[in-house]
Amino acid sequence: MRKPRKPAAIARGPLKAHPRKPPTASDGRWYWQVIYYEDRKQKSARHEGKPAHRRGTPAQIRAHLDQVLEGDWRQPQKATRELPEILTVGALCRLWLIALHQRLTRERIKPQTYRNAHAIIKLHVMGSSIVDIPVDRLTQAIQQRWINEQQDAGSAPRSVALRWRTLRSALRWGRDHGYTPPHLPAAPELPKVDGYVHNHSTPTRAQILQAIDELTGWHQSLVVLLLGTGARVGEVAHLDWTAWNRVDRALTLSGKTGARTIPTNSTVHQTLTEMWMEAGQPSRGRVFQVTKPDSIIREKLFKFGMNPHGIRRRVSSQLIEAGVDVKAYEALMGHSYALAIKIYAQANPSRIAAAADLLG
Repeated sequence: MRKPRKPAAIARGPLKAHPRKPPTASDGRWYWQVIYYEDRKQKSARHEGKPAHRRGTPAQIRAHLDQVLEGDWRQPQKATRELPEILTVGALCRLWLIALHQRLTRERIKPQTYRNAHAIIKLHVMGSSIVDIPVDRLTQAIQQRWINEQQDAGSAPRSVALRWRTLRSALRWGRDHGYTPPHLPAAPELPKVDGYVHNHSTPTRAQILQAIDELTGWHQSLVVLLLGTGARVGEVAHLDWTAWNRVDRALTLSGKTGARTIPTNSTVHQTLTEMWMEAGQPSRGRVFQVTKPDSIIREKLFKFGMNPHGIRRRVSSQLIEAGVDVKAYEALMGHSYALAIKIYAQANPSRIAAAADLLG
């Protein structure tokens, strides 16, 4: 079959159509791409809902471009908004969350991005002293006071920096859309994040038990499994019933270091049994029948000032303080004992005092 001859490009003012793909049949209808040229900038010409890519003969494309140029084909300019007389930081953050939700519905951002922004704004902006400050009076000193309040409450340096960046994103959005003055206040002095250990806080066992008492439903069961196994949150949140051996009371966990089988203690076995009975004694399927349970439990524990990996760090420190055998530790936790000593282990004040007594 003879290859069809490629037609020349068709230009109409700032619009130019280029043939991209040959016709599928011998009807002369090529696949064209319309490009809009202006000031040496190129972009796809979408106008009045008409596609920038279409099939047609050269004559049809010429008629299409003429029809487009006769109408109002240019993209409408965004209307400039007048700056409100009084716009507080809280009101601006609410407008920003609405815009983020619209981007979420258009699949322009990930659901986790919206959930993180919503949680930070709701917990650390709406409930703080900065919420009623007008945006035109938001100074570096006010931001610094807001950051100092979070540090005094015991928040980790990394968490404080993340919350400030979220607030900064809302302010930049307001500036770009005409809600706030064109100049943002100077950045405050953020807490220094020094090393891997300071990036991940380790809650006490009492804090974890308090969270378990206040949580309900599957959220409570998931945290109990995290504390009873020391597993990663993904290993437990996406657990399948086939991984649980009820007869041998063993649980197979699959994570980034591979699969490992660990024995279950009485608390974990009882929790799994109760969940299994409530689910109708299934032989397979997901244990937690919700979408992204790991993300949901992070938001739940975020309110208690901890994250799921902090529970794993607490379990690791507890096993090291108890003097667990090296091989037994590695079989339970799924990583080397040397890594635990370097990163996960926490200094116990009583052990430090005992070590000081040895020097005497």
